[in-house]
Amino acid sequence: MTIEHKTGTSLVPVGSNVIVLDPYTPSPSEEAFVHQFGRKIVGQPAAEQIASMVHNAYSNPFRDKTRPIGVYYLVGPSRTGKSYTGEVLAELMHGTQEALTRLQCGDYEEDHQVADLRGAPPGYIGFKDVGKLKLTADDEDPTTPISNHNLMRLRMKSGKEIDIVLLEEFEKSSYDFYKFWMGAFDKGKVKLSDGRIVDFTNTVFILTSNLGMERLEDLAKGSIGFTNGGPKKVTEDDVKGVVDEEMKRRYKPEFRNRLDAVVIFRPFSAEELGKIVVTELTRIQDRISKQAPVGKRFKLVCDEGARKQLLIQTGTNVAELKRVMQKELLTPLGRLFNLGKLPPACTVTVSCNAGLDRFDFSMLPGTAAEVKAQEEEAAKAAKAAQPTDTNDGAKPKAPLLLEGPKDGKTPKDPKGDPKKAALFQPLTEGSRSRGLDRYLIQTQAKSLNEVDDRGEEIMNYVLEILDLDIEYEATTHRAPYRFDLMVWASEAQMKMLKKLMPFITYSKRGE
Repeated sequence: MTIEHKTGTSLVPVGSNVIVLDPYTPSPSEEAFVHQFGRKIVGQPAAEQIASMVHNAYSNPFRDKTRPIGVYYLVGPSRTGKSYTGEVLAELMHGTQEALTRLQCGDYEEDHQVADLRGAPPGYIGFKDVGKLKLTADDEDPTTPISNHNLMRLRMKSGKEIDIVLLEEFEKSSYDFYKFWMGAFDKGKVKLSDGRIVDFTNTVFILTSNLGMERLEDLAKGSIGFTNGGPKKVTEDDVKGVVDEEMKRRYKPEFRNRLDAVVIFRPFSAEELGKIVVTELTRIQDRISKQAPVGKRFKLVCDEGARKQLLIQTGTNVAELKRVMQKELLTPLGRLFNLGKLPPACTVTVSCNAGLDRFDFSMLPGTAAEVKAQEEEAAKAAKAAQPTDTNDGAKPKAPLLLEGPKDGKTPKDPKGDPKKAALFQPLTEGSRSRGLDRYLIQTQAKSLNEVDDRGEEIMNYVLEILDLDIEYEATTHRAPYRFDLMVWASEAQMKMLKKLMPFITYSKRGE
């Protein structure tokens, strides 16, 4: 007998060898990623939705790699976690919240201000300086925020080839600003005024906005949240309707069609704010553990009464919560610490005197075992901080560069020269101990000037971004002109370098 099941509008025969698949079950890695998001952004299902979409897009082997990983428009009231979503993405993917490119779109309210990103047109002052690398703090380059150099520098330490660009308060920007980004959202590339191409194909764009929130406040007439009581009960459907109308009014279809998702962030409920208080207290404890000197760390405990008082003083505003915690917790703790009132390994308990409407602090000394453990930790840290007499495995402050040969041949390994071999010993041994391999990087050009320029550009990336150990550098001084560079690197680092500089070739070398 043939069994049939309905798929869409057609009947599909199912034999004994056919297995019905469920493509909607998340993978363990996706569940773990979303779970980590949920731990950091409390009470905001929209953030977890973004996390799921980013994970699926980034890990999908069949995604369109000619456009960005994802372009997500996050809209909702202030202080609901929209920008923080981008920061958490950077933290989970690269280990730090600073590993993202952040632009305040309010700085581009006028069309002419977009030149700060694109660069001056040909014929204008500053045109030739548009695409230069920013290698020092004094080197001003208006295009640095979106240069390949900067994107790579921000995320290279993690080894993940994914950039995160946060465009805050996107609705405040000019028409030319969002028109500028449409190319990046669609084709994954942006062309600067000097002809340089910035690659965004491995990028997650997070656009935040308060679009339509004023209309919703007027609609609510004093009600708090989307579903709370008031003169007018604002529902989820009301919110979606207002946001949809404002999006159509503000942006043309060709822009809206380039967005992968419009995600609505809602205000926090009182219960969710209570969870946020616990999360913020955990962050304060982490800060104490990291910033207090070794051997002087302590524990912080806030009892239930103190947590309730924090919520009473805060209301429903997350920003106000942080200000209250700074005033009522962090400032007093800092004062007590500076006065020497908090001995190592003690426990500080914060409670609330309901009658006086104030916070009380009490201290419980640590046990003898806890104090001894901190003393031992401090002794180890002090010993590790002492300078040593050996420099084995240390990288020199300046790269070791050798003069290039005049005969057009690639320089030989320095092991044949005892003096040079001795000089290279710290580099090679140190790199080998870190599990790196030797790579020969090469590029050719039509003229000596051109190959010198290419060599300088390669060196900038190698030294300033990848921070690689260099064995030698050489330039051939007659046709065919060639630049050679021997480095110690990982395969992932070399792939990143090749992606940024298609004109190079590289090959792994033996010992």
